[in-house]
Amino acid sequence: MQQKVSSIQNSYYLSTVYREVLTSPRHALVLYGWGLGEHDRHLLKRMRGTGIQRVAVSVFRGDQVYCDYAYQVIQDDLGSIHVDFFDSESPGCWIHAMPPPVPGLGQFEI
Repeated sequence: MQQKVSSIQNSYYLSTVYREVLTSPRHALVLYGWGLGEHDRHLLKRMRGTGIQRVAVSVFRGDQVYCDYAYQVIQDDLGSIHVDFFDSESPGCWIHAMPPPVPGLGQFEI
């Protein structure tokens, strides 16, 4: 963990995010693709006290064990807040959403 914090401090971009962005006030937080392992928890702890009242957590294929674990980690690191879970493969998740076509522009795929 100390090595990770040292790496953050040695990067202007990461240290700015760690100092200013993670500590800025917010009402809600969405976690997509986080394992919530020890390597992630310092980020949650940094956001404690920012006013987060709700957290939405993506879950891959209804993994109840992960839901139970994630709920406990969030309660431990952010305090007693409301946690919602959503299917990471569901339509409407950022990775699956299709933007509406822009009038006058051709559609193409990458």
